[in-house]
Amino acid sequence: MREIIFKHLTTHNHKRRDLWMQEETEENGVQAKVQKRCVYMIKGHRHFDAQSDLDRWMRENTTESQCRLRNLTVTRIQDSKANTRRFSFKAIGSFYALVGEDLFSIGFVQTYEVDLKGNRSECLGG
Repeated sequence: MREIIFKHLTTHNHKRRDLWMQEETEENGVQAKVQKRCVYMIKGHRHFDAQSDLDRWMRENTTESQCRLRNLTVTRIQDSKANTRRFSFKAIGSFYALVGEDLFSIGFVQTYEVDLKGNRSECLGG
């Protein structure tokens, strides 16, 4: 059995986009559930009338300090009695995107979770 669910949500003002996917599978007595979620938020917007204005802005602003991965968390939980294993990954950061003459500052949160349940030897690897 395999079931996949997708959701794509955008706010009315188009400043936040939420992408979500969940997949559930069962094979050899092991149930696996995988969730992926990406949330992107426009934190700032600036329009440049000329390429020279953009070049000047880039020289005057250090984007390396403003545009980076701010937080990264990786977790692994194993319960031998319940025959479960959980793995999760979460990244928080920001980046810039240039579209035509418009510069956008975008913040993001990305999460990835895997839950395994079932047969001890299959699920827990031994």
